[in-house]
Amino acid sequence: GFRLATRTRVEGAGVDIADSSSIGGYGRVMFDGTLSRGFGRFAAAVTGAAGTGVGTVTPQRLFYMGGLHSVRGQLARPVAVPGEPRVGDTFWLGRGEVGRGWPMFRTVAFYDVGWAGERADFASPGRPMSGAGFGVSLLDATVRADVSKGIWPDKGWRFDMYLGGRF
Repeated sequence: GFRLATRTRVEGAGVDIADSSSIGGYGRVMFDGTLSRGFGRFAAAVTGAAGTGVGTVTPQRLFYMGGLHSVRGQLARPVAVPGEPRVGDTFWLGRGEVGRGWPMFRTVAFYDVGWAGERADFASPGRPMSGAGFGVSLLDATVRADVSKGIWPDKGWRFDMYLGGRF
């Protein structure tokens, strides 16, 4: 049958800057959900995620798109690049995966799309980042290796090997 896994994360911090007269802070909230289903030797999963920050979000707590845990095939960058949806106080992400095989050994194809930027641009973000690829999962996703290609803005190839994949 279908399986739905969700997570909600909330964080915040207050800052009292002793050498100035300002007191500030920030808050962040993030939601994600994955709907998955097995079909014999096939399995499919769709993931959606979104989050936003309020207050003065520090550079360390901004949302960064690109890389293994967001848009595979894209590089995460430490600073915003004009015209590219990489960094901001708000984000959204969509991922799709289809796998074939058995839990001990499975081949997987995937497509990711995501955006990060200013909250004011959330409803009309322009072109989002995207990437696609294929991978191999071993031991019920305990070990996974992916080859991904950036579609936009980066068009390069990446190889990632990691523990704990979706399937």
